[in-house]
Amino acid sequence: MKRGALALVALLPAFVLCAQNIGVNVNGAAPAASALLDVSAAALPANGKRALLIPRMTSAERATIPAPATGLLVYDTTTLQFWYYNGTAWVYWLDEPDAWRIGGNNGLTAGTHFFGCVNDDVIELRLNGEDSGILSAEVAAFGYHAQRATDNTALNSASFGYQALGNASSGTQSDNVAVGHQALLSLTIGSSHTFVGSEAGTTSIPAFSGGSTAVGHRAMQTIPSVIGTAAGHRALENNTGSTFAVAIGAQAFMTGPTTWSDLGFGYQAGMNGANGVGRGAAMGTAGHGFGAGACADSGQPQNYGFGYTALGNVTTGSDNCAMGVGALGTGTNVDNCTAIGMQSLAAATGDGNTAMGYAALDGVGSGVYNTGFGAFAGPTLATLSYTSAIGYNAVPTATGRIVFGTTLSNNLTGGFGAWQNLSDARFKRDVRTDVPGLELITALRPVTYRLDAPAIERFTGAEARLIKQAPLGVLAEHRAGWERAAQVRHTGLLAQEAAAVLDSLDRCRDIVHVPASAHDHYTVGYASLVVPLVRAVQQQQERIAVLRAANEELLERLEQAQAQAATRPDRTP
Repeated sequence: MKRGALALVALLPAFVLCAQNIGVNVNGAAPAASALLDVSAAALPANGKRALLIPRMTSAERATIPAPATGLLVYDTTTLQFWYYNGTAWVYWLDEPDAWRIGGNNGLTAGTHFFGCVNDDVIELRLNGEDSGILSAEVAAFGYHAQRATDNTALNSASFGYQALGNASSGTQSDNVAVGHQALLSLTIGSSHTFVGSEAGTTSIPAFSGGSTAVGHRAMQTIPSVIGTAAGHRALENNTGSTFAVAIGAQAFMTGPTTWSDLGFGYQAGMNGANGVGRGAAMGTAGHGFGAGACADSGQPQNYGFGYTALGNVTTGSDNCAMGVGALGTGTNVDNCTAIGMQSLAAATGDGNTAMGYAALDGVGSGVYNTGFGAFAGPTLATLSYTSAIGYNAVPTATGRIVFGTTLSNNLTGGFGAWQNLSDARFKRDVRTDVPGLELITALRPVTYRLDAPAIERFTGAEARLIKQAPLGVLAEHRAGWERAAQVRHTGLLAQEAAAVLDSLDRCRDIVHVPASAHDHYTVGYASLVVPLVRAVQQQQERIAVLRAANEELLERLEQAQAQAATRPDRTP
């Protein structure tokens, strides 16, 4: 018996007993002075470490411990948790009354500074006694009075920032997102809004609004009654009456519009849009206080501006489209105009003009229904109307004139078919056969000549326009081209001489255009000479027929005379 006890002691770790404490280890180290019991595994090998094993029992067994001492600790094999007795009841290990619990803190009383659950559905955050956060299955809010905890029945919403979604009141408000200082502060009834930015959607709004999106400081500060979209600093800031408006860019539609389906893209695009009913659009940047439709009454129907200062001054016009920097930029009351290209129709005040190309129709002012295709194409006289210019720097010089190309075109205007004119007897009245023929053709003087191209470009104003608009290098290249064109020898008529011939005949004045003003110049319709040439050929054929008949008669007489001479008796062999 004695030997067995000694053997058992040899197998136990070393117990070191001091006056006030006990140490349990394998190396005989003294226990820590502050510990009643110091259990150490330090001297055990790395693969032979051991630990303290707390008494294990079921929940039922734990409950039957008689008179448990305060602090009594056990491991509950039923709940798989450590439990201790706090002097009144058994509680989870380390489960303090105010600590966060994995299973929730249902029933806690929220304090001045608080983070926890007051019920099973909502996690709350409070600072200085004020609501500062909510997290539930359908609501996420963070920030002072962000979707206040007492009003968390607005479903499927998220808010982040001081007073963001701060007046959410009921389930009539759902699916909203507010990010930023006072974002969507004023929303009381409405759903499906997304507002990101300080003070976005802070002012009073109509009831039953929904589906709007705003991104930017004070973007769509006043929420419309029907869907709106704004992106940019103060974009659609004061949208009090517009529906389905879209504004993208800083201050785009900042003070309006009040219409429907308005569209603004760019800095200050449509910034001062006002009253009316229609669909306006402005796209571009405004800089220096103006933008695409920046001063436009976007309420006018069908105004569309794309580009810096495009439609910049249109105030009461309608049905206009401008694309490009400065396109249709100065007119205030124009209708039915289309300008595509930088500075196209830049100074137009007349209606119905169509321009496509850099600075196309830039010289048109009060003129109406002009058409220009090509860079600088169009008249340089502001009052001309009903002109058409096709090609780079093509310049009509009279109302109603159509011009293809310039002096640099080298007479290479054409295609794969002949030019066709309307010619239908059903639409011709007062038909006569008094076309001059040989009397006209024989009176004309065909000549060869060299065209003074630089003089023409100066006369039409094309050179002055290039001096104003084109880079110096481009202008130099054109002047060199004009000088080369001036060396080419052409064939044709002198219009003034041809006009004098036509005046003397008092017919066919459509062959030569006589200038209608000092800005205009003579032109010759060479194709119109075909009909007089046809008449001249017919007249020649008539004369040839007469001469042929006379010639045949003479030949017949000659043959008769020769026959008679051959039968005379006195004929000498």
